[in-house]
Amino acid sequence: MKDYHSYSSRPPLRRGFTLVELLVVVGIVLLLVTMTVVAVDFSFKTERVRSAARQLQSMLEGARDRAIHAGAPRGVRIMVEDDRESGRKSASMIYIASTEPWFKGTITLKRSDFATPYGTVDTPAQGNDRDGNGVADTDVYMVEGSPETLWYALLQRGYLPVYEFDSNSNGVADPGEDLNGNGVIDRGTARIKIPGDRNGTWYNVSTRYLGRNPANPHVLELIRPYRDPGTTPPAEVVAFEGTGVNSYVLELPPRVLADAEPIMLPAGVVIDLDASDVPDAWRPANLSTLPTGVTQWQMAYSSQMDILFSPRGTVTGPVAAKGLIHFCLALREDVDAMTISGGITPSGQTVPARAAVWAGGTWNANTVIVGENTTVTTNPPTGDRGLVTVFTQTGKVASYPLNPLDGGDADQFADDPYLFARQGKGLTQ
Repeated sequence: MKDYHSYSSRPPLRRGFTLVELLVVVGIVLLLVTMTVVAVDFSFKTERVRSAARQLQSMLEGARDRAIHAGAPRGVRIMVEDDRESGRKSASMIYIASTEPWFKGTITLKRSDFATPYGTVDTPAQGNDRDGNGVADTDVYMVEGSPETLWYALLQRGYLPVYEFDSNSNGVADPGEDLNGNGVIDRGTARIKIPGDRNGTWYNVSTRYLGRNPANPHVLELIRPYRDPGTTPPAEVVAFEGTGVNSYVLELPPRVLADAEPIMLPAGVVIDLDASDVPDAWRPANLSTLPTGVTQWQMAYSSQMDILFSPRGTVTGPVAAKGLIHFCLALREDVDAMTISGGITPSGQTVPARAAVWAGGTWNANTVIVGENTTVTTNPPTGDRGLVTVFTQTGKVASYPLNPLDGGDADQFADDPYLFARQGKGLTQ
C-alpha cells in the first residue's frame, strides 16, 4: 500500500525582488512621471496663450458688435502695466465708448503768447522759435477759449489727455513736470477742428498751457500751426482782425463704459507690446539720443491705447490709418527674459537689449521676436506666442500663428513674424 503521506504538498519557494530590480523600476517610474509632468506643463502653457488669444479676439469682436447694435462707436482700451522698469506689457482690457464732441463757448486764434508778460508775442529766448532760425515765429499756435469753454475743468476731470512739458529734455519726469504723478512724461493730445463747421480742419492739440495764464486758464496749443497766418501784423498777439474764426469742435477721448469692468488675460499671459505692431502714437517717443541713465525701453507706452469701431463695423479714429494692428501674446516669463538690457534667453544665449529696436529712430519688431533657423541648431526657443490681428479697414479680427522663421541671416530673430496674418493664412481659431 502506497504511503500518500510521504508526498506532502509543500508550496513552491518564491524569490523576492532584488535591490537592483527595485531601483530600475523606481527609475523608470520617475522618468515616466517627469516626462508626463513636462508634457502637461508644456501643453498647459501653450493652451493658456491660445486661450488668451481667443479672449482678446472675442473682446474686440464684442466691441464691434456693440458698436453696430448701439449705432455709436464702441471699442476696447488696452491698459498698459504701470511699471517704469518693465511696463512694456498689458494683461487687462476694458470696454469704452466715444464721447460727444465739445463745442461750448468761442475761441480766439493768437500767436505765441505763453510766457510773461502776457499780451506781447513771445521772443525766441522765451521759446517762440520752433524752426530754430533765431527769429520769432509768426505762425498761429495759440487757441484761447472763452470762459464758457470750460477746457481747464475738462482737464481736471480727466476728459482731456495730459501733455507734460519736459523742460530740460532729459526724458525723465522731474519735480514740477509730472502733473498727474504717474512717474513719466505724458504726451497725450486731443483733436480740435477749426472752424467748427464743414470747412474746418482737424489739428492735434496739447493741454500743457491749460491753467497757466491767470488771466485766462483756457488756452490750448496747436501741435502744427493753423493753416491761415492771420490778417494782423506779425507783432500782434491776436491773429485776426475783428471776430475772425471763433467756432470749434473739440474731440474728447473715449470714455470707459459705465457698466464695464476690466477683463484680465489668463494668469501668466500678457500682450508683449514691444513685439506687437501697433500705431506709432502708442509707443514711446522715438528719440535719436537718449538722456544719460535712461534707456528707451524705460520710456512709457501711451496710457490710452484705444481701438474704436464705428456703427458700420470698421475701425474709426486715428488708429484706422494703421491698416493692420498685430497684438503678440506670450508668457510673462518669456517677455521678462527679453526686457532687461542684455537679457538672457531660456537657452542661455545673450540677446541685444530691447532698446535696439529703435535703431535709427525707427521701430523694428524683428529685433524683438526670437526666431528659428533651419540651418542653425543652437537658436534660442521662440516660446509660446500667439497673434491677434485687427484689420482696420474692414473691422475683421482674427487669430494667427506667429511666423518664427529666421532666414539666412541667422541673427536669432524672426524675419517676418506677421507673415501669416498678412496673407490671411493659418487661422488657429
